Amino acid sequence: MPTLLQLLNGATPSNTRGVHVSTRPGSTWRYSGGGYEVVQYMMQERGKADFAALMQETVLQPVGVQDSTYAQPLPPALLARAALPHDGKGKPVAGGPHIYPEQAAAGLWTTPSDLARFAIEVRQSAAGQSNKVLSQSMTQLMLSPVMANFGLGLHVEGDGQAQTFSHGGSNAGYRTTMVAYTERGDGVVVMTNGDRGDELAGEVVRAVAAAYNWPTQRMKEKRAVAASAAMLATMPGKYSVGAAGDFTISREGDGLVVEMVDGQREPLYPGVGETWFILWRDYELRFDGAGKGRLVAPGFEMPFTRAK
Repeated sequence: MPTLLQLLNGATPSNTRGVHVSTRPGSTWRYSGGGYEVVQYMMQERGKADFAALMQETVLQPVGVQDSTYAQPLPPALLARAALPHDGKGKPVAGGPHIYPEQAAAGLWTTPSDLARFAIEVRQSAAGQSNKVLSQSMTQLMLSPVMANFGLGLHVEGDGQAQTFSHGGSNAGYRTTMVAYTERGDGVVVMTNGDRGDELAGEVVRAVAAAYNWPTQRMKEKRAVAASAAMLATMPGKYSVGAAGDFTISREGDGLVVEMVDGQREPLYPGVGETWFILWRDYELRFDGAGKGRLVAPGFEMPFTRAK
């Protein structure tokens, strides 16, 4: 396995290009796993300890989690208890769980109960009721949106009793969703062992929100309208959302399908105006003409353009 320095530098045997500053910090939003690897390096240098041991001592143990570790690979005793990964077609991932040397960005092994304990500590710390890891002021800073409704590591949406903080997990063969209310104390964690697990997780979160009468996260009703022949003919193609990736629209039968994740094709429904939507996630594609538009989700909006 590559060392952390080899990962940061993109040196053999790393399978990534390394971590480099390519935009002015603070000028745009970008999911940055590489940024967390820089943080990991700084923590290890300052703490003079292995990252897994450092996290166990400073975060996991104080929060009181029982079954979590950043150890890579997962120790055999824990691997025997772990859910094994599956691809988008439900087939087992060859070789079992991947080993991620990027511990800070992708190395956490955990359980729904432990993630719930983490969420409880975050909200109690923000309220000054329990500060086992961070001070109240630092936790509140972590929950303050900086750009695109993201705070320091967490997606933050809404205000007051409707404010939530959330985070998703995505490794080969696994998908995880965690969402919790900062003030109310309600929350839910769904972990799945399949590449299409977030479709199921979304259904579970919306069902829990409806059952407990949450102010957000619930199912929304949208009305599909008839699509024009011109839109059906001109929309198929590949589109780029910058650092967030690409998606592809294809013609299928009398309508269109969209593939936002490799191997996951789903119907694309025409809404009012130049808006199209999907069902398994609250995403809308709002076209502005000439192959351009915006990908819109709760608290999130990014431009897209037709790829050349």
